[in-house]
Amino acid sequence: MEAKYFTELRVLNRDLVFSRSTSPPLRINPGVLSQRKRGRNMAAVASENQWLKGRVKAVTSGDCLVITSLTHNRPGPPPEKTITLSSLSAPKLARRGGIDEPFAWESREFLRKLCIGKEVTFKVDYKVEAIAGREFGSVYLGNENLAKLVVQNGWAKVINRLMYDACLSFLIWVKTCMYYGQVREPGQQNKDKVSPYIAELLQLEEMAKQEGLGRWSKVSVSFYCFLPRGSLTSAQRLAASAVSSVEVSSDPFAMEAKYFTELRVLNRDVHIVLEGVDKFNNLIGSVYYSVGETVKDLGLELVENGLAKYVEWSANMMEEEAKKKLKAAELQCKKNRVKMWANYVPPASNSKAIHDQNFTGKVVEVVSGDCLVVADDSVPFGSPMAERRVCLSSIRSPKIGNPRREEKPAPYAREAKEFLRQRLIGKQVTVQMEYQRKITPADGVPTSGASDSRVMDFGSVFLPSSTKIDTVEATPGVNIAELIIARGLGTVVRHRGFEERSNHYEALLAAEARAIAGKKGIQSAKDSPVMHITDLTVASAKKAKDFLPSLHRSRRISAVVEYVLSGHRFKLYIPKETCSIAFAFSGVRCPGRGEPYSDEAIALMRRKIMQRDVEIEVETVDRTGTFLGSMWEARTNAATFLLEAGLAKMQTGFGADRIPQAHLLEIAERSAKYYNFLANFVN
Repeated sequence: MEAKYFTELRVLNRDLVFSRSTSPPLRINPGVLSQRKRGRNMAAVASENQWLKGRVKAVTSGDCLVITSLTHNRPGPPPEKTITLSSLSAPKLARRGGIDEPFAWESREFLRKLCIGKEVTFKVDYKVEAIAGREFGSVYLGNENLAKLVVQNGWAKVINRLMYDACLSFLIWVKTCMYYGQVREPGQQNKDKVSPYIAELLQLEEMAKQEGLGRWSKVSVSFYCFLPRGSLTSAQRLAASAVSSVEVSSDPFAMEAKYFTELRVLNRDVHIVLEGVDKFNNLIGSVYYSVGETVKDLGLELVENGLAKYVEWSANMMEEEAKKKLKAAELQCKKNRVKMWANYVPPASNSKAIHDQNFTGKVVEVVSGDCLVVADDSVPFGSPMAERRVCLSSIRSPKIGNPRREEKPAPYAREAKEFLRQRLIGKQVTVQMEYQRKITPADGVPTSGASDSRVMDFGSVFLPSSTKIDTVEATPGVNIAELIIARGLGTVVRHRGFEERSNHYEALLAAEARAIAGKKGIQSAKDSPVMHITDLTVASAKKAKDFLPSLHRSRRISAVVEYVLSGHRFKLYIPKETCSIAFAFSGVRCPGRGEPYSDEAIALMRRKIMQRDVEIEVETVDRTGTFLGSMWEARTNAATFLLEAGLAKMQTGFGADRIPQAHLLEIAERSAKYYNFLANFVN
């Protein structure tokens, strides 16, 4: 204040001298300054008479609009003007703690519903510097003058210009005298500050008064609801005080987000769904607005356009479906680097997407409840690339364990594997590859060495549906991963924000929710059925011989082929005896591992009998504990598959009279006499 007084004492209303280093001093007196100011005012008047086009962004009262430009070249929101309708005065809405004037709300609602969001044509009629440079103008909606419509319906009164001019001129005169320290002629600065349509407005006002329309009605129908001042939360009071006392720079895209919201919901009719209340008693909810016949979620729109973030704690109040949409929208914006995510750096991930690697094939093996081996139809039979291991995307089933490492199966691991085996082995499926993941020992998956890592391929496997559905888009069939999850035989993986995931992730989450609600499988509190299986493949030969009498009691025994060890030797599981045995064909010999045609024999038997239901007849057990006998798959002697393909031959040292259907095996061997195997194979 002392500095201000010091300056005023020396230069206020005094002659000033401005100097430059390249020219002599230039003396300017207040009269010259006044002339220059009048010149600027004339330029402003010239611009005021121009008709402009814009869109109504907000209606703050019954006589005031906020209009934004239709086009702009600058980044960010377009420029806007606040226009008060010339020569009109509508009832005023109250500020916080006050009371609305009668009919203020109805007056504002009339103008809001009439023009909000619509394109208008307007011009500035005059500007009043005494009231913060407020601009008064004429606004047209199509061919209709908004001021005339407002007055005609009785929602504003026409200002008495004689009294208004006198009062306004007096105020300006007083301010001028205070500033310049001298008396000026009043009224000169307020000349021609009136609506060009004042005569018509006065006539329309008289008609509205006579008909008792709007504010001229004798009955008030307004209802008011006030929140006591004490009901403000501490957070709200703190926010209000912070805004009034501290000016903080806005975040990037903050103004664009504000304009995005204003353009869609400011002064619009909206539908609000309250989701909950936070710890400060602030209401949390969703705002829906209409675009024609379509209803849109404002929060989702902001997230989809990269102008808002997904917040976990408040999203937990929402319905699960809405929550998933928000999360998916944010993830997509991060991937596409939209707006506020332009500089987003995703966390390090050990997965990457696989594109355009779909194929069809036959399921050869079920490794576990979430892993299959599928023979690709497009790759020739016998090729090392024919069989592809596919892990089901975004799900995890219980680990099956490994008897050789003394790892027991986890609860429901056997049930999950058996569920897939019964439905998929030998069936044609469609595979959609989705992503790869590099697995290290730290992930809990065993690798070949302590420091080794391997890459696993993940995809969705579909079993063609038996029922035909007439749809525009052909569906690939039943999603196997969804079946596993729905029966409670697996869980959905909770991926980190930027990790690759199944293209059908939402369906998997929905299936898991159904399994949890139904308390199925691992989602129940029940323990899985206990199974004690005797594995004779890792036991001594003596223990295997002790089982021989029990296998001799029945002529034919049902079994499941667990693994193809070689072309003629297999690991079988016998459900009746709850044991696993090593089994080989009696009287039939295949090349051993590493010998010519060994891989072809193994590949053939994997296609024919791997994990199939078979029947066996056990004749004896050799000195290594391997049981010898015959095997049938779908009433076909399994040894004939090898003999007909020329990948095995009969052993002369084994008595043909001891082999069931020996004559069929001899016929199969003779039919393959032209195969290279018979020419090159040596006993």
